[in-house]
Amino acid sequence: MKFSKAFVLILPTFLLLAAGSVRAEGWVFLPSDSLFRSMAADPREPHTGLLRDAGRSQWEGSIGRTVELLRSPPKICTPLLTKPFLKVERQWAWGVTASAHAWLDQRGSSFPMRANDWLFGTYFSYSRVKGSLDDPSRYLAWTSRLEYTHESTHLGDELFAQRDPIVYSRETAKWLVSVEATSHFRLYAGAGGLIHSIPQEPAFFAQGGVEVYGMDWNVLGQPMRPYLAYDAQDRREAGGVFNQSAQLGFQWRNTKDRKYDSIRFVLSYYRGQTPFGQFFREREERWAFGFFFGP
Repeated sequence: MKFSKAFVLILPTFLLLAAGSVRAEGWVFLPSDSLFRSMAADPREPHTGLLRDAGRSQWEGSIGRTVELLRSPPKICTPLLTKPFLKVERQWAWGVTASAHAWLDQRGSSFPMRANDWLFGTYFSYSRVKGSLDDPSRYLAWTSRLEYTHESTHLGDELFAQRDPIVYSRETAKWLVSVEATSHFRLYAGAGGLIHSIPQEPAFFAQGGVEVYGMDWNVLGQPMRPYLAYDAQDRREAGGVFNQSAQLGFQWRNTKDRKYDSIRFVLSYYRGQTPFGQFFREREERWAFGFFFGP
């Protein structure tokens, strides 16, 4: 699948500028959050942030966004044969994603690029929340996301004299399910495959993860809480790899203007296949620290 450079550059810009929401008879256009919350520890989940490698003079930066374009009105019912104070709320949504990732060396005050990856795609998500009519803190939320993503990668100028670039392009389909019974704990799991890939690789992969959030405390009038996130991916490509990513840090949220905006200060650990496509057959282990904006 081929896309023009102009399209690749314009789409992420459009997604980053999209904001606000419009309601029309229960339907919501551009809601401020997503039914399926972003996975904090997934290295290729769309996000905006910067990480500094703790052991090498290298940086990894990313710019990305998930934009929910359209969300259905909630369908609320009280199921038969259940206690009368229970309710079930169902919704579905459609959206798009885009992100750009850059891997940089640091040489004094210059930052030559080693590689950059571009991803964009679309998704459908579905949410089913069972809650208590008399106690909003009691609920069980199941959300799922079916996504289709295109990814391409490019070797940076820094390495042109050291290695030949490879042609790397792939289209991926993935289905994920997330469950949470409290705002402090979340589990998710899913599987997917490569619909098309250059170079050709075995298609199947599985993914799972967990997120644990602590109690809030007030910092400058906004809640901050500690968190721990872990993501694991078992992939058949590149001879078989098991990628592990973890984050330990603090999430500082803006709950007044936009409910789900935040900044996360993180200590990050990664072990597995190098995330950048030009190096996908190589393995690495690294610690890093930095920050992320977004959910």
